[in-house]
Amino acid sequence: MENDKLLKIKEVCNLLNVSTRKFYEDIKTDKTFPQSFRLANTKTKLYSQKEIREWINLQMQNNRVS
Repeated sequence: MENDKLLKIKEVCNLLNVSTRKFYEDIKTDKTFPQSFRLANTKTKLYSQKEIREWINLQMQNNRVS
């Protein structure tokens, strides 16, 4: 987890430049999107910034418009 930051949903939405609603409707249902996790004894869902950035790069490679 070196050089990785844990992001809350709001931070993920900011990184993706989407609303929370758009996140839950479209992105969260994408099977390739990184899974969230919780630290012990917490309710907050967290995401790996490194995994999110890798997912973004994959989207850019696969969905380029000519």
